[in-house]
Amino acid sequence: MSARLRRARVADAAAVAQVHAESWQVAYAGVLPRSYLATLRPEPLARYWARRLRRGEPMHVATVRGALVGFSLVGAGQAQSFGGRLGELFMLYVRPSHWR
Repeated sequence: MSARLRRARVADAAAVAQVHAESWQVAYAGVLPRSYLATLRPEPLARYWARRLRRGEPMHVATVRGALVGFSLVGAGQAQSFGGRLGELFMLYVRPSHWR
């Protein structure tokens, strides 16, 4: 299965939220309290991501067969090395079913 990468759109917010919640719930099971992980609901996260995408956040998504399976948020680097051309990967989330 190969993934396609593209710039995220506001219309992706619900799918991004689903990946966000699901990946936290699986990755942090047994690390964070179950009660906290249960509060990570896609609906409020979708509103959060829609706001950020409307502001033009530099987010990219990965899709497999048209389904969103991951996202990344990038931006200008904090360090001044490389003549100010350094970027940073701030977030990288992948649907647990696609971890490997």
